[in-house]
Amino acid sequence: MKSKIKIIILVFVLLLVGVACAIPKTTYEKWFNNDQQDESNVNVETKLVYVKNASGLLVGLEVPIKEENEDEIIQKWNLLTIHSDNIPNGYTTPLNAKTSLESYQINDSVLELNVSSDIASSEGRTAVESLAWTFINDEIKEVKLFVNGVEVKEINTYLIRKIDKSMGINLEYETNYLYEANATTLVYYEQEYILPVTYLHLEEDVCSYIVEKTYDKYQKDEEVWNYEYTLTEESLEVNFTEELKVDQRVLLTLSHSFDLNLDIINLSINNSNSNLYQTVFGEIVEE
Repeated sequence: MKSKIKIIILVFVLLLVGVACAIPKTTYEKWFNNDQQDESNVNVETKLVYVKNASGLLVGLEVPIKEENEDEIIQKWNLLTIHSDNIPNGYTTPLNAKTSLESYQINDSVLELNVSSDIASSEGRTAVESLAWTFINDEIKEVKLFVNGVEVKEINTYLIRKIDKSMGINLEYETNYLYEANATTLVYYEQEYILPVTYLHLEEDVCSYIVEKTYDKYQKDEEVWNYEYTLTEESLEVNFTEELKVDQRVLLTLSHSFDLNLDIINLSINNSNSNLYQTVFGEIVEE
């Protein structure tokens, strides 16, 4: 009887060993190395660049950099070109990846990029929008491209007037009366990326337009946003008249969109009984 039990145990052990040997190495890594991989990814430095998603829209995506010793301008340029293989699957760069950055300088808030002639075969307006949204920040207000010292005025038949955020991005037309239209850019915060969209419309109340567009994007239930706002020369205060449940994406979308479209410094967003969000967009420099 004991010998039979030993045989059964031996057969069972041999079966376990056989199954273990048949499991691919990659499966073991998924089972046992996740924690180690996650820890190694925590310290990976990323930069926000604007690339095309599967629908052809430009989105802001945090992409890991390869050279930590370079400055931010070079790092971002390389992610859009020679290091575009770092961009996750499903996203692509609108720039010709062979375009090299020879040098750059910042003069009076204008970033002047001296690049190779390969820039001419980039994706026209989409490439220009990507450059504007990738590089423009509090310090840089405009981007200019140069090839052999001559300013680039055309990319792949698209005529460049000015590279800045006022040109809009991912344009959506809500009116055919373009000469009368107002341009308002909303910056939607999604789980994986940032999606800016410029709407051409005839609405005059920009504040209400931003709130209602944000509501249309994120509000999935029947809860109605009843609100009022006070806009002064430097501040905007938005007060919802009821207690609303809004997640961080909604607040970031409202904040970034107000900042982009209104010349304000202070923003406060409140529920009926509490403050939901408060920020200062710029610092007042005392002379």
